[in-house]
Amino acid sequence: MGADLYIQSITDKAREEHQKGWGDAIAARNAGTGTQKEVEAAWRKLYPKEGYFRDSYNDSNLLWTMGLDYWKWFAKMLDEEGMLSVENAKLVRDEVLSREMTKIPEWEDEDARAYFTEKRTRFIAFLERAIELNEPIYCSI
Repeated sequence: MGADLYIQSITDKAREEHQKGWGDAIAARNAGTGTQKEVEAAWRKLYPKEGYFRDSYNDSNLLWTMGLDYWKWFAKMLDEEGMLSVENAKLVRDEVLSREMTKIPEWEDEDARAYFTEKRTRFIAFLERAIELNEPIYCSI
């Protein structure tokens, strides 16, 4: 479970171009001639990072590190179809940039601060891409 955010002009085009390759990768894996890594690589082509952002509802959740959430804070910025307008994308970007990440979980095997810093950078870039395209973001939260 998690929040899935899409810039539809990017993800729709990617799905049109790569849907068959993903299906082929699944079929090859299931037939024993392909691998799960190939399926995952094909899936990433369907949802390129410049048009898709995912934030899981677990201890890897970016908003939680800043005392924010998707159900109350973020949800109130969406319209009835789950769209985040360009103006509200600017508000989200500005709020995320203004907040400190004070609730970083402690992970034994990974540098959590580096992980969240990189994830925040990706999220800001994603929001800025939608703003640059003047395109709302579809949000499945």
